[in-house]
Amino acid sequence: MGPARAADLEKLGLRTVEDLLYHFPRRYEDMRLRKAIREVAPGERVAVVGRVERVTERLARSRWGLVVTRALISDGTGRMGLLFFTQSRRLPTYLSRQLRPGMEIEAFGEASLEGDLLVIKNPVFAPAGQASLHLGRIVPVHPLAGELTARFLRGLIDQALTEYGGMLEVPLPFPVDPPVKALSKAEALRRVHFPADWGEAEEARRRLAWEELFFLELALEWGRAALRQQRRGPLCGRDGPLVRSFLRRLPFALTASQKEALAQVAADLESGRPMRRLLQGDVGSGKTVVAAYALLKAVENGLQGALMAPTAVLAEQHLETLSRFWQGLGVSVALLTGDLPREELARLRREVAAGRVQVVVGTQALIQAETAFARLGLVVVDEQHRFGVLQRLALSAKGENPHVLIMSATPIPRTLALCLYGDLEVTVLKELPPGRQPVRTRWLTPDQRPRVYQFLRRQLAAGRQAYLICPRIEAEEGEAGAVQRAKELAESEFQGFRVGLLHGRLLPQEQDRVLRAFRRGEVQLLVATTVVETGIDVPQAAVVVVEEADRFGLAQLHQLRGRVGRGTAPAWCLLLADPRTPEAKRRLEILVETGDGFRIAEEDLRLRGPGEFFGLRQHGLPELGLRAADLLADVDLLAAAQREARQILAADPTLEKPPAPLWRAELASRYPRLLPEPV
Repeated sequence: MGPARAADLEKLGLRTVEDLLYHFPRRYEDMRLRKAIREVAPGERVAVVGRVERVTERLARSRWGLVVTRALISDGTGRMGLLFFTQSRRLPTYLSRQLRPGMEIEAFGEASLEGDLLVIKNPVFAPAGQASLHLGRIVPVHPLAGELTARFLRGLIDQALTEYGGMLEVPLPFPVDPPVKALSKAEALRRVHFPADWGEAEEARRRLAWEELFFLELALEWGRAALRQQRRGPLCGRDGPLVRSFLRRLPFALTASQKEALAQVAADLESGRPMRRLLQGDVGSGKTVVAAYALLKAVENGLQGALMAPTAVLAEQHLETLSRFWQGLGVSVALLTGDLPREELARLRREVAAGRVQVVVGTQALIQAETAFARLGLVVVDEQHRFGVLQRLALSAKGENPHVLIMSATPIPRTLALCLYGDLEVTVLKELPPGRQPVRTRWLTPDQRPRVYQFLRRQLAAGRQAYLICPRIEAEEGEAGAVQRAKELAESEFQGFRVGLLHGRLLPQEQDRVLRAFRRGEVQLLVATTVVETGIDVPQAAVVVVEEADRFGLAQLHQLRGRVGRGTAPAWCLLLADPRTPEAKRRLEILVETGDGFRIAEEDLRLRGPGEFFGLRQHGLPELGLRAADLLADVDLLAAAQREARQILAADPTLEKPPAPLWRAELASRYPRLLPEPV
């Protein structure tokens, strides 16, 4: 094809024949319903067959050279008009050559009335009785871009299936429970794109989903099996005086979930095998205490620890928390981010490389080539969904088989945890620490803003603090940004109160200054963007107001809500929004209904899909290559794939027996970085 069409395909991410074959329809149009013209009602989407009586064309008055083509067809029961709008500067057009008087055609579209005549505008049509990809069947509707037409793309996919379908086959075991039809891959792909009936499309999709999940679980289980037999990791002894002193001096009682998590982490660190553990829990469930324990245990055994956070603000928060936990214990802990002055960054890296810094907290600067460790023994990754498998591996490569503890404040549904973190053991913090306040959540419309501000003023006057979250930094499209909102509120509604401003374009030193002022109570109302989404812990903050809440994702709103309820005062989350879509309305309803982070995660995944759920296209689920599988609909397939993979590896640990060598090649193509050894 030519460069213009290739460029349009590139916009859809279609670079190879395989990409094209996996460019699945976003929906289907049932074009099988045919009616006589006299039976067609206005508003009905229907196909009719008729003989062309006449065709007329005229150039419309348009700078774009618009041509209006009218055809009149009849079938003996009545007449119907077909109306086409195309771009051309010359007559006749290709349409007048395709629609010739006397020929019989089939046309599909939505009927409407023009005077007394039924008309279909821009119908799909073809000669009657001719087998077609575009009419008389369930027709796929694929995503398009640029100048691509639906007809062209369907034809291209059909051509690719015909010419390359036979090259795709890889032998698979097919489960009986749940049943998966043993179709060839080529046949499954054809049925997904061009199904004969509705059941055929779903049956074929599940067959392709099974293949994806089978190879994913085979890669993950192979990697886990290798880890279980792997060379030894850093060995830690039982809790010594340093760790015992830390636990004894905690100013609060650990929850049952935290005690269980500490016991599991201790067993991992003392086992001699590298720990691979995912620690997940709702906002405020106390994951940092578990991380502090693990890092201190590593330090007590002569090892270095590293904690990587997605933002400098969150990294600074972790540094402050760890410093407070370890005060007086003599632990050397430092902050390493790319924002440090060059000389300070170089000096700190020398200290870390020499082993004089025992725990390093930082951002992605930790995985840069210039950062080296003397004896890295434990890696902690916070907000794992903001990173990816590859970044976790990059930090782990800084040490000799270091222990890895991954934390996520975005609760991950168990099926996704199994899929994304199949090489990890999972620990869940199920309860909130004592003293955490439930957050009362209300959804209000923008015209109720004066009431919200009145409530806020009463809260601030009572000695409490509050957040006001804006979705953008600067004003746009008539909506205020954080900068404008902070200025307006300080000069009007909140005159006499101390209003602060925090957003991602401020210099790191300025962000730090504002946050410190807010923590000390010098700022009463903090107007901010989502830079405060995670890690900010201010016990006196009792209210969070979210402007234009319908513009945020469900998990993001839950994280913002988690900024309050950390003290003893009643806590409130007030959502100001006038949602324009059913999905946005449903997000707000769910947030009002529940504070359960795991239910919210399930609903968020259901509403937005897995790629958007994780907020990353380059590192999250797309890295796993799932294009047919639906991780909510295919839970049964995922579990069956894991069972099948474990049975295969139990009988053939190195995948040497036929047809396993073919699977090894497939795994090397799909998941080269997840495998335990080169293949």
